[in-house]
Amino acid sequence: MTKRTVRNVMISFIVMMIALTLFSTTLLQFTLPQVTLEAPGPGALSHYVSGSGTITAAEVSDLYADSETQWPVDQVKVEVGDRVKAGDTLVTFSTGDGKNALADEEARYRQQQLGLDKLHDDYITAQHSGDETQTRTLSRDIESARLDMQIQQRKINKLRQQLENGTSLKAAVSGIVTSVNVKEGLPLQGAVPAVSVTDSSKPLQLIATLPEEQAKYLIVGDETAVTVSSIDQAPTTGKISEIRSPLADGQDGQSGQQTQTDSKEILIDLEDNRLKGGEYAEFFINKQTKPVQTLISNGAVRENSDGNYVLLLKKRQGVLGDEYYAQQVKVITGDADETNTEIKSGIENRMDKVIVSSSSPVADGDRVRLAD
Repeated sequence: MTKRTVRNVMISFIVMMIALTLFSTTLLQFTLPQVTLEAPGPGALSHYVSGSGTITAAEVSDLYADSETQWPVDQVKVEVGDRVKAGDTLVTFSTGDGKNALADEEARYRQQQLGLDKLHDDYITAQHSGDETQTRTLSRDIESARLDMQIQQRKINKLRQQLENGTSLKAAVSGIVTSVNVKEGLPLQGAVPAVSVTDSSKPLQLIATLPEEQAKYLIVGDETAVTVSSIDQAPTTGKISEIRSPLADGQDGQSGQQTQTDSKEILIDLEDNRLKGGEYAEFFINKQTKPVQTLISNGAVRENSDGNYVLLLKKRQGVLGDEYYAQQVKVITGDADETNTEIKSGIENRMDKVIVSSSSPVADGDRVRLAD
């Protein structure tokens, strides 16, 4: 073999090795995990808070019958859902028994008056006869009769007042009838409201219970869209008037007091003439937080036994040029919404690129390639 031939063989071998190296490097490049990147930056989080509940009256006027009269109901003039005005007659009563009772008491009063007149006559007779013992006895009887008549007069006055004011129940406020607990022909039960009427001068309220984790984003005065299915899904607007802690059904065994739960009741005032109360409604609010310094996509935040971390894209000089690899960095996270997470510490360089997703699993130190 000549020197020329040896040289040609050596050159061919070197070229082949270079070609194989380039081919293997290119092939390796295509087998590396392909990653998508994101640049951390400032921004605000958006929290969509939603809930549902029943619309109720903020204040209800309960009307009761006089528990002493027990007169039967003559007419019920309203039904649940009726709109009434203050002063409207809602229920009337049959007062025949009351009128008869008044007539009887007035007759007794007249009888007592006749008895008193006779005592006066007897008293005068005793004085003329000089019977001092009889005179003193009749004086005491006269005073006792007068006291009996005062008691009887108070009974009469009370019956007259009951007949004057208790012949009907009238609405104390303008609003909507929410309950009717009377039947014609039957007396009322004093412990149960005969009729209940919402106070239309006060707003209706949607009361919803939310986990405290959601409720913490809301404040009194927030406006919200409210959807009520019974009015053709037509939205209305409400305003949060109160955020309170409901009491649990059970009691604290040590103190005997009711305990608070980890939820919140949200009271939303509603002013819409289409609403009557009792409707099922849903609300939602989009609340934006104050801007924070560093936000990244939720998918970029990973977790292991040590806590949260992200993978940063790093570059180094390889044999054939720049190579990219992943570097694990521990981070402290803050608040998060459905899309982004606040990073409080761990990403110090604003020029860092964070790996959001990859075509195959990536760990600390792994080489990667960039998505096209």
